Amino acid sequence: MKVNQVSNQNELNDCVRFLSNQKSIALDLEFDKNRYRYGFTLCLLQVAAGDQIFVIDPFNRIDLTEFYRLLERKDQQIIVFEFGEDLRLLHLKGCRPTTIYDISTASKLLDNSQLSLGNLALKYLGIEMEKTAQKSNWVLRPLTKEQIEYAADDVRYLFEIEALLKAEIEAKGFGAWVEEENTSFEESVFEADDEFEYLKHKDKRGFSQHHWHLFADLMHMRESFAQQINRPAFQVVDKEFLIELAKDPAYITNFYSKARPHKTLATEPFKQRLLRCRNDAAYDAKQKELSKEEPAIDRLGEDELRDFRAAKAAEEELKETIFKPIQAVLKERFGENTASYLLSNKSMMELAKGNTKNYRNYRLELLKNIAAELGLNLPFS
Repeated sequence: MKVNQVSNQNELNDCVRFLSNQKSIALDLEFDKNRYRYGFTLCLLQVAAGDQIFVIDPFNRIDLTEFYRLLERKDQQIIVFEFGEDLRLLHLKGCRPTTIYDISTASKLLDNSQLSLGNLALKYLGIEMEKTAQKSNWVLRPLTKEQIEYAADDVRYLFEIEALLKAEIEAKGFGAWVEEENTSFEESVFEADDEFEYLKHKDKRGFSQHHWHLFADLMHMRESFAQQINRPAFQVVDKEFLIELAKDPAYITNFYSKARPHKTLATEPFKQRLLRCRNDAAYDAKQKELSKEEPAIDRLGEDELRDFRAAKAAEEELKETIFKPIQAVLKERFGENTASYLLSNKSMMELAKGNTKNYRNYRLELLKNIAAELGLNLPFS
């Protein structure tokens, strides 16, 4: 397949015209998610159809509107592989692709292990894909020849692998299962990242209410500077340093040895700004009468703790007595990897709570049928 680099609007317009006449396209994205640049950054789009591969560089300020509209057509199938984060990014760009066929779903239902495109290419085509550029810096320009080849290979083999997997899927009678999985995936709604996603509930452990308030303000400041210098937040200042600074203002003396600030911020003014942020937050916490003794994570009362433990024990019992035996039957019939895909440990715990909202209909029917065979009562109808 010929590889075409798309670097300007005219080339993109030609690309869209060509793709508009194709019944099926293969698609993949390269992106950076807070590794080399701040936020979730689209770095490259690669698409294959017919005998052509197009590697589209969005950094050249081209208008992708028509390309995005192409992906939303309902008369053209889009072949992808493990497209979850890619779809999330497209949603954030205002693009909602349709008629998606993710071959990773078919692969999982065919009991393939160690899922990767490289493994599938080797198993089904006997081709060993080059992966040296996989974790390269996709933000840097110009792109290397190796990066372009790697990006092109991520769509080059999708049609062949899809055809072979689909033949196996149809032979096993799993076609409707794959269709339901892909339809549910396509209908997924990916919300924008939570504004304060960088503050995790689990991080509250070890903090008092007062000191958590200080730490949160320091983290907000770090995030603000990350946006200003367009670098991942971890490159601005070390999180562990901020934890210690929140608990003890004297820790600021370790700024140059422990904070690991970005080179543009390894300055006395930034050091003093951190301390000032900490002190302002301390004053605010005092005004709000936040305790220095009470933990930031609310403790459960005795009755609540007892009820919580009882509920967890009940869920564990259902997992062991109901769902583990069903999973054993799934393993016998479909293989270990497919069984884990159909009924994972995480889904067992959700189902034990009676939560079937995110569980596929065909999977529920499987579970109900096997439960009936084993004489087991599921905790939902």
